[in-house]
Amino acid sequence: MQRKNYSKAQIYLTECTHPQYTNLRYIGLDTKCDPNYLGSSVALKWWINYLGRNNFTKTVLEEITGTMTELCSIEQKYILEHDAVRSPFYFNMNGGSRAASIEDMVIDMNYIVRPTSTLSQTFVDKTISDMRESMGFFSHSKRQLASRVLCMMLYGYIKYDQCEFEYNSYTHYGTCKPEDFQDILSALSNLNIANSGLGNIIPTEEFLDSLPELSHEHFSVQLTQNH
Repeated sequence: MQRKNYSKAQIYLTECTHPQYTNLRYIGLDTKCDPNYLGSSVALKWWINYLGRNNFTKTVLEEITGTMTELCSIEQKYILEHDAVRSPFYFNMNGGSRAASIEDMVIDMNYIVRPTSTLSQTFVDKTISDMRESMGFFSHSKRQLASRVLCMMLYGYIKYDQCEFEYNSYTHYGTCKPEDFQDILSALSNLNIANSGLGNIIPTEEFLDSLPELSHEHFSVQLTQNH
């Protein structure tokens, strides 16, 4: 599958100009180059609503091009240079996973995604078969969870160009326990399908480049009842 290339995107800095809160800032990525877009951080939106949008400015730090993975890498460089994750003056430290990702995580484990076409089912089944060999013992519940994780990554990437996915290791997905989830994450890593850390799952470039010509219409999506 050919990965989407962005001909123009922006790394930006949002700053609060309110005299009592001038230290508050946010670094982000804007793939639409919208001058009115200030960021998607929950904390940032709260302060914008509280202080008023007129108390925030947006400065473009760099205009860039490339795939989402390449754009993410550049944005991470800016976050590190500004120490924005640890600094109490940056909104990047809020929201947990947002500190490690510069794109909205539209799809996560609150969604149940299933393959519905022959092409998507065949690809998922083949990948899960490889995971089963890597893990050894593979119960029915683990297989269901593995399929759910895999389909989440496929659907999120294909429909939203999403390259990072959030999960909660303390939530029991079906009958699986947190340690079962970790076994699945280990299998994904061993097969170079995805890496994980800090509650996020990140598909590898090699895996994304190997995808067949799938469409988001090859999957069904629903929210879990407890969402």
